Amino acid sequence: CVLVVYFLFQAEDGIRDVDVTGVQTCALPISRFVMGSGGTIAYTDGSDFDIWLCHRQGLSESAKEELQKKATAIEKWAASFNLEVHFFLMDAEVFKQGTEVDLSVESSGTAQHYLLLDEFYRTCILMAGRYPIWWLVPPMEEKGYEKFVQQLKNKRFVKENESIDFGGFPNAHVSEFFGAALWQLYKSVDSPYKAVLKLMLMEVYAEDYPDVEMLSMSYKKSVYNNSTEMSKLDPYVMLYKR
Repeated sequence: CVLVVYFLFQAEDGIRDVDVTGVQTCALPISRFVMGSGGTIAYTDGSDFDIWLCHRQGLSESAKEELQKKATAIEKWAASFNLEVHFFLMDAEVFKQGTEVDLSVESSGTAQHYLLLDEFYRTCILMAGRYPIWWLVPPMEEKGYEKFVQQLKNKRFVKENESIDFGGFPNAHVSEFFGAALWQLYKSVDSPYKAVLKLMLMEVYAEDYPDVEMLSMSYKKSVYNNSTEMSKLDPYVMLYKR
């Protein structure tokens, strides 16, 4: 994971074989995250990297095209080092509103909004830019997420342009579990072990419905309870134990 971050930042500084000029300043990402198995026990030398490039709200289509062109160039460059990298352009506000977006090769990108957010919150690594304000919301305040976030901003505990908001966790709809299970059956052709773990998680979520505690919430509770044992905080160890 450290290696790919190094490559990506070198690419953005400009390397000989990749033309990264011409991107408008307003189109530059406000946050970069890598999510998935990177940095976990599930990572292998064949694992890919899903990277969210979070841009400003209301970015013009031409600016998005420029940013995507740059991202595609870096993907091709990374491939020359046998690194499979996927960039996903993301408007946090659009995602928060539930608009269908394609933000991970591990998800169908359509009907799995909260399950994708669940996986993002428990596996994301902030590479640069704004941190998720969800980190600052204590587990006991999750049901009043919007109110608590507004209080943080009103009382200026969080500076303007310091954080990014992907939203909190109301209960995921049961249809998401069914759709995710079907998708994991498809993904099992290429990644059988990881797919089995995720299928088992969907089974647990479905059994607990409607009182579902997302795995990312369990992760957050451990952090807020000052748990520092990394073997217990590894997202895929938690997935296995769940």
